[in-house]
Amino acid sequence: MALVDNAPRSATVVAKTEVNLLVMRRDEFFSLIRAEPVIATKLLWSFVQVMSGRLRDTNEALQGARAVLDNEPEDFEIFVDD
Repeated sequence: MALVDNAPRSATVVAKTEVNLLVMRRDEFFSLIRAEPVIATKLLWSFVQVMSGRLRDTNEALQGARAVLDNEPEDFEIFVDD
C-alpha cells in the first residue's frame, strides 16, 4: 500500500527461509507503470486482488467481533464515564 499511496508502511517483514527479493522504489514503480502499460495492468490487477482479499478478511473479523459484542449482556459498556 505504501508503494501506491506514499504513506508510511505498517509492517516489517522477516523471511523465515532464504528468498529472492525484488526491491522497487516508488519512483521506479511509477516509471515502469508509465513506460509499460501491459506490465502496469498486470501489477495493478495483482495489487487489487491482494487488497480485496485483505479487505474481505478484515470485514469478516469485524463481523465476528460485532457478533461477540452483540451477544454480551445489555449492561456491558465499552466506554464508561466515572
